[in-house]
Amino acid sequence: MIRREYKTFGFCFGLGGGAKGFKKAASQVGNTIATWRCIGGIDVAPAAARDFEQLVGVTCTVMELFTREMY
Repeated sequence: MIRREYKTFGFCFGLGGGAKGFKKAASQVGNTIATWRCIGGIDVAPAAARDFEQLVGVTCTVMELFTREMY
């Protein structure tokens, strides 16, 4: 069996439900098994970032990525 770990990082990850799902996932193709590890996230909402950190166990940066003019 060949094992590989892939890293994920979430933009606008919110509460972290998707990241939690990735942590639980394992993919297998032939004799290769891949697992996923979240290395962090980013969101504009401080409350969402706190929830993300609690749910996923990694740091979520609070930051606005765009200016009002960019929208």
